Amino acid sequence: TVQRQLADLCGVKADVIYYPMKPITSDRARKYPQFRAMLAGRTADPNKRCHSAVLSLVKAGYSESEVAIVGPEYPGWGARMGTVSDSVLNDLFNSVDYVMMTSREEGIGLPAIESACAGAIPIVLPDLSTYDEFWAASPMGPFYSTFTSIDKVSQFIIHMDSHADEKAAMKAAMLQYANLYLRPLFSKEAVAARIPEL
Repeated sequence: TVQRQLADLCGVKADVIYYPMKPITSDRARKYPQFRAMLAGRTADPNKRCHSAVLSLVKAGYSESEVAIVGPEYPGWGARMGTVSDSVLNDLFNSVDYVMMTSREEGIGLPAIESACAGAIPIVLPDLSTYDEFWAASPMGPFYSTFTSIDKVSQFIIHMDSHADEKAAMKAAMLQYANLYLRPLFSKEAVAARIPEL
């Protein structure tokens, strides 16, 4: 997205060097069992459409105390965690079932990528700027393509929460996808190895 914007708006041909993801591992230890879902990043940015994520969770029956809000900004709803260490972030990703990233514009969308690498289910929308690049071919792709309204997202969450076996299978499939496709693109080692090529 940023590469296209630079070309369209500034006439600059740029190479892409992805920002590396945090050192996220999957252990599903649930060190924060009070949380079922999470939002992370600059939640006050209108392009993040945090209100859509919150409304989806409310419609799915989630209470404010069950949703962790991580990052420097607070949308006014959820359990405010603020900026956390990499270790706490890893524990949070491993504790929740869903990480909501209902953004419209993303350079990459690291919260969704990192959550998949921890075995959580990232919730992204089909009009996300990086949807085709990272998510359309994922195991969640057929579901993501139906997420055209807040109601559709909440219905998916309700269904998964009512079918623990399906939810566990989707978490496992997303973790496998992340380990095979996303982690090799976004680990610090992979990003550093590509810099000399440019």
